Amino acid sequence: MSASAPGPEREAKGWLIWQTIQRNRPANGYIRRPPFRLSCVLMPVEAPLTPADWTAYYRLRFEVLRQPWQQPAGSERAPDDDAPTTTHALWRAPSGAIAGVARLSPSGPQQGQVRYMAVAPAWQGHGVGQQLMHYLEDAARRQGFTEIVLHARETAVAFYQRLGYTVIEPSHTLFGVIPHFLMQKSL
Repeated sequence: MSASAPGPEREAKGWLIWQTIQRNRPANGYIRRPPFRLSCVLMPVEAPLTPADWTAYYRLRFEVLRQPWQQPAGSERAPDDDAPTTTHALWRAPSGAIAGVARLSPSGPQQGQVRYMAVAPAWQGHGVGQQLMHYLEDAARRQGFTEIVLHARETAVAFYQRLGYTVIEPSHTLFGVIPHFLMQKSL
């Protein structure tokens, strides 16, 4: 089987993974194990553009970050979500469903803050959050930020540490039950 230029159907199914598999296919047709673990479907991160994108974006934020703690609908939105300086990011699963969201906004001179990071439970642990963070870090550099801060839930601290963030101090306890930690990364 020869590798041809990616078309929309191959991009939607993870072109990079498909290409890796083809490179590891010997002449007899059996697929050799790749030299690394494929734990992530590499799909492009993008900004929400259509009304349907925005609806799904906020739905995921609510379902992951608010609903499990019986918070009301609408609590997943922030007053500065519509600010022109806020960068929103989403990740689509190969099916087209939005499975990861996050946002970046200015929080001080040359400092950005990541907030509202949410990944659908079925996609957690598959590199979606990492792709969202790389996208937002690139956006922060383009905006001239020299550091990013965030308030990580206790369960997410190790994830952010793997991406180079350091814990500065305990910050707040959300809804009286979710400890958060202020974290920072220099860009």
